[in-house]
Amino acid sequence: MNLSPRRGPVEMWASGRSLFGAWCSLESSFSAEIAARSGFDYVCIDMQHGLSDFSSLLPALQAVYAGGSLELVRVPENQPWMIMKSLDLGARGVIVPLIDFPEMAAKAAAAVRYPPGGRRSYGPTRAGVVLDDPSPDVHGRAACIVMIESQDALRSVVEIARVPGVDALYIGPADLSLSLDLPLPGREPNPTFEEAAATVLEAAVNAGIYAGIHCTDAATARRRQAQGFHMINVVSDVQLLRRGFASELSLAQDEHKPR
Repeated sequence: MNLSPRRGPVEMWASGRSLFGAWCSLESSFSAEIAARSGFDYVCIDMQHGLSDFSSLLPALQAVYAGGSLELVRVPENQPWMIMKSLDLGARGVIVPLIDFPEMAAKAAAAVRYPPGGRRSYGPTRAGVVLDDPSPDVHGRAACIVMIESQDALRSVVEIARVPGVDALYIGPADLSLSLDLPLPGREPNPTFEEAAATVLEAAVNAGIYAGIHCTDAATARRRQAQGFHMINVVSDVQLLRRGFASELSLAQDEHKPR
């Protein structure tokens, strides 16, 4: 089995790739492994709204690595120790929620980058094993992905995109919609939300970085890729389970309905 280090998210984006991902909200390394072995470019372990914590993060990251996908982590909040620990455990990038202002983005980036460009403490415990290289330059290539989820973030998005060390902007559609006083996103595009999404994408492209967005189904993911987004979450494990169970039950019940 070839365990040589795979290219990270930034290297893949630079080659022109759009990355399709899966979201793991369950505290299950097995579901993470299944997602990774399904062929997604990355699998994100969600520690903000998902069920995982640091006690379950390591086996989840190991499962994603074994499955062949890039390991991303959404940390619970913009706390340097959370970011650093996730990276030391082997995450190839972190998604940092609720970034409203450039100063908040700079704080996140500093936790990802080693000195002199940042404040990350050197100690890549598992990352050093996975990447098989002790160099801070290698570990410092982890992706810093900041979430745009509010009106404040939207107003500051040009400045946020230009913060040194930030690699990508990632739209959280639910929180951004609520902040804009819009309904939660559905399958039909909302013009106000679409304008906001285009603003984020433009800010990223103009700053020479990348733009991502959270989707919940394949059709929306395809539309976002066509729009030019570089990082597209397709679906989550919880969504697939709910849809799958409901669909199979509906089919089974339909079979027994009187004709």
